[in-house]
Amino acid sequence: MVTKGLTLDSQVDQVDKVALRQDDAAGQSVQASKATIKANTVKTVLSTEHDEELVKKIDESLQKGDRVVLLVFGKRLNIDGSLDGRGNEVIKEVAHLYKEIERTSGSDIKNLAVLLTGGKNSGYLFKDVKLPSESSVMLKALEAEGVKPLNVLLEQKSYDTVSNVFYSYPIVKDFRATTVVVVAEEFMAERALKIASEVFDMTDSIYVKPVKVELSHTKKVFERIREWIAIKALPLFFIAARNGLYKILDKINEANTIIARNKA
Repeated sequence: MVTKGLTLDSQVDQVDKVALRQDDAAGQSVQASKATIKANTVKTVLSTEHDEELVKKIDESLQKGDRVVLLVFGKRLNIDGSLDGRGNEVIKEVAHLYKEIERTSGSDIKNLAVLLTGGKNSGYLFKDVKLPSESSVMLKALEAEGVKPLNVLLEQKSYDTVSNVFYSYPIVKDFRATTVVVVAEEFMAERALKIASEVFDMTDSIYVKPVKVELSHTKKVFERIREWIAIKALPLFFIAARNGLYKILDKINEANTIIARNKA
């Protein structure tokens, strides 16, 4: 736990270690990393697979009157507009987590929101397709799991993981959330933590809930390589995002939408 009043170095030493589980042929290994604490920022960062620990921390925040957001990255849709297997697994975990928080916190649930991200045709930017927003599809899937959150926030402009968070920034800020819980597949937990920690500078706490998804051995290797490359490229993405990358992509998407409408 990070405590106010300590020096910056002392704060860094007390940051919770981030446990990231990665499967390999021999079994499972645990890697730890430390979050970066910016000057004059006091932030608790935690990645945990243990629901009890996470629910307890969320409940503590809600009991204090703080606002909490459960953030879900966009999930690429199948060509028929449905969620793929990975997306469904993540939504099931969100539903389970929400129900646990609701059961524990009771009336304080009014300060809890679920933020679903992902725009239209995401993943098919340069293709002539007509798909609903990823966030709207995830909302239907969440409701199918028996969860109808009191506060549902939809981000419907983003194209990728970085823009999921960049476009979510004003939404999280408007909700006045002090805690953000990112629910993401376990293989992308480290990247999710880095992106959220970089962008959500107005929060006190950021937690990541890794979700175990079934992948073939080949797919696991592919995802590890892709995540390694994506993490190395994050600084460039942050620079590009802050210098108008997504505004350009917005215009491309608008142009593609007009073309598709004219063809229809």
